[in-house]
Amino acid sequence: MSSTPTDRAEFVSIGQDVFLRRADAKAPNAETDPEVILVFGWMGAKLAHIHKYTKKYEELYPAATQILIRSEPSFFFSFPGTRRAKLRPVVEALQALGYVSTPQSKLISQPRILVHSFSNGGGLQMLSLGQLLHSQGITPEIYRDARTISALIVDSSPGGEGFRNAIRVFAQFFPSLLIRIPLTAILTILYPFRIIRTRIFGTVPLFTRLKNGLAAPSILPWFDQSTPRLYIYSRQDEMVPFDEVREHVAHVREAGLNVREEAFENSPHVAHARTDPPRYWNAVQELWSSAVAVMTGVLKN
Repeated sequence: MSSTPTDRAEFVSIGQDVFLRRADAKAPNAETDPEVILVFGWMGAKLAHIHKYTKKYEELYPAATQILIRSEPSFFFSFPGTRRAKLRPVVEALQALGYVSTPQSKLISQPRILVHSFSNGGGLQMLSLGQLLHSQGITPEIYRDARTISALIVDSSPGGEGFRNAIRVFAQFFPSLLIRIPLTAILTILYPFRIIRTRIFGTVPLFTRLKNGLAAPSILPWFDQSTPRLYIYSRQDEMVPFDEVREHVAHVREAGLNVREEAFENSPHVAHARTDPPRYWNAVQELWSSAVAVMTGVLKN
């Protein structure tokens, strides 16, 4: 697994759009803090912007190894096999850390892993990682007796499917009219074909797959029904509608999953932490504390 430096010295590139920061060896290792943090960035996010979150995690959990996965617009136009291939370095890193078993090694005792997904782009990367792990025989059954402590944060997702939103999302990456106009024309032509393919061949739309994955107990194999999940969203989000996320959260709750929500009033898309940092990070820490409490209760029983 090769590595090259990025613009932050602590992180190294271990694959295309995949970066790793090793835990601070000198940091005190609390027995209940996460040991691995997976961060799935929003589509087109610059490293400098995602590092505002990873830096905060360095402060909260300095003994945790962080794996950062970027999401680029090309992700939406690639084949499933291509998407999964780009995530193999993540699997290799998790294997090296003992969080994914191999024929030569077993899981570490009581893995502690926190997953933070941003927007639909990050969510779809997470979904692809889960599919890749499943294809390699890494299933929830493997983690059933491992006493895993885990939690999931879903920031500004899922929702916003539709032609108009697709135009709005891609426009933010291509502000030049010289690029945006032909791109809009291409999307206008391709979108009806997507609808036809869905109706004739029964193909499940990408965003529907994301919602279904998030509503399942194990979008990643170390999750189960009791895994605490936190949805953070806002009424002022122009990319992902407030009501759509709220409806999804209600569906997840009805499915019996352990879910909580933090609904902001005035924060833009993936900007809730910037709008009210104490509220945001307190919610994150409370979520992880609840994950520890869930496992403590399981062990007592």
